[in-house]
Amino acid sequence: MNDRVFIIGCGAVGASLAGAISQTGLRISGVFDLREDRSTELALQIGGSAHFGALPEITAHARIVIVAVPDGSIGDVAARAAADGICSRDQVWLHCSGQFGADALAPLDDLVAGTGTLHPALVFPPGAVREIPFGTHFAVDGNNRAVAAAQELAELLRGSSVVVPAGARPGYHAATVIASNYVVTLMAEARKILEAQGMDADVAQSLLTNLTSSAVEAASARGIEASLSGPVRRGDTDTVERHIDALSSLPKTGELYRFLGARTIDLVRSLAELDPEKIREMENKLGSKPST
Repeated sequence: MNDRVFIIGCGAVGASLAGAISQTGLRISGVFDLREDRSTELALQIGGSAHFGALPEITAHARIVIVAVPDGSIGDVAARAAADGICSRDQVWLHCSGQFGADALAPLDDLVAGTGTLHPALVFPPGAVREIPFGTHFAVDGNNRAVAAAQELAELLRGSSVVVPAGARPGYHAATVIASNYVVTLMAEARKILEAQGMDADVAQSLLTNLTSSAVEAASARGIEASLSGPVRRGDTDTVERHIDALSSLPKTGELYRFLGARTIDLVRSLAELDPEKIREMENKLGSKPST
C-alpha cells in the first residue's frame, strides 16, 4: 500500500505536521517550499527529499498531499499542480486552512480521488515548529475519500476529527480566532494595565500567562460557564466600579473592560445564580443593556 505523504509548505504548520506524521508510520516522501533553506532543513529533520522552486513529479506519487501554505496561495498551488499534471487520480489532496472548505482546491477536483481539509485547531506562531499534542481537534471537510484520509491522519496523530462543511468554515474560523488570537490580545491589554501600575513587563507577562492557563484548565475540567469566577459572577458591583475608575487613564482598555463585562453578564444570567435585580444593577454599572 502507498503510505507516502508529500508536504507542500514548510512553515510552522507544514513543518509541525511533517514532524508529527513522520512518527506515525506513514512515510514523508518529500517536502516542498519556495525557499530552499526551509525545505532542506525540514527534510534533514524528518527524512524524505527536499524540493523548492517548482512542484516536482514526486508529488504525484504520494497517497496524500498536504498543502500547508498561506490561505491566499492554496488556489494557486492547486491550479499550478493541475496545469502541470503534478497529481494523480488515486491520491487525496488536503489543505490546512481553517476558513476555506475543500473548494479551495477546486482546480484538482476532476484530476484526483479527493480534495478536502485538515485544519489543526492549534496555535502556530510564525516560525515556531511545535508538537501536535494528544487530543488535538482537526476540522475536516471534502468528499468521502478526502474526509476518510483526513480522519485517518487525525487518528494517527492521536487526535479527533470534526466535520466542518464549507458553509460553516468562516464562522468556525472566527470562533478559533476569538479563542486563540484574541486571548493574546486580552493578555496584552491586561499587561498594559499592570505596567501602568508600575509592574515590570516580564513579571506581568509571567503572572498573566499563568493566570490565563489556570482559567483554561478550569474551563476544560468544569465546563466553560461553570468555570467562570470574578466580580461579575458574584454580583460585586462595588469592585466593578473600582475597576472602571482605575482604568480611566486607559480609555480604550476601559471600553474593552465594559464590553467584556456586559458579555459576561449574559453568562451569569445563563447560570441563574444571581437575583435579577443584582444583574440589572451590574448592567447599569457597566453601561450595558440586556441582550435580546
